Amino acid sequence: IKTSDWTRHVYEHIQPFTCTWEDCLAPATFKRKADWLRHESETHRQLERWVCSEPQCYHTCYRHDNFVQHLVRKHGFCKVKVRTKPTDKKSAADNTAWEKAGECHVAAEYQPNSERCRFCGKDYVSWKLLTDHLAEHMLQISLHVLRLVTSEAKEMFPDAVVSHRCLT
Repeated sequence: IKTSDWTRHVYEHIQPFTCTWEDCLAPATFKRKADWLRHESETHRQLERWVCSEPQCYHTCYRHDNFVQHLVRKHGFCKVKVRTKPTDKKSAADNTAWEKAGECHVAAEYQPNSERCRFCGKDYVSWKLLTDHLAEHMLQISLHVLRLVTSEAKEMFPDAVVSHRCLT
């Protein structure tokens, strides 16, 4: 078994990533960093959104890829990133979903320029830098908990084999 497979397996059990927003009503633990980031970005931060400008459609997404899928499935846009050749007759299919998504993008009025880590108090100038930092805290905490659990397991089941490859 590869180390990455083992680590992913362990994370499925301990779900190390936790929503950092107080009073979050959603299930607030996640096994993957991407799932945690998606939750916080869509549910709490909403620093950007895409609002469909097609007639009689005001669908809103908080993720670019979801909005592109909306355009492809609901309105028949093509998903290629670059238009190959312009055509004489303009249609939704001639305009790529990526171009349309760019036209429908709306940034939130409030864009934080400094955010503080809730674990150690260090300031970060971007959400991306802060989330990388927060994720490291969460992984470190979860791995300490895992060490405690494996110690108890060895006491209860002395013949059990517990691998510590993911703890290093």
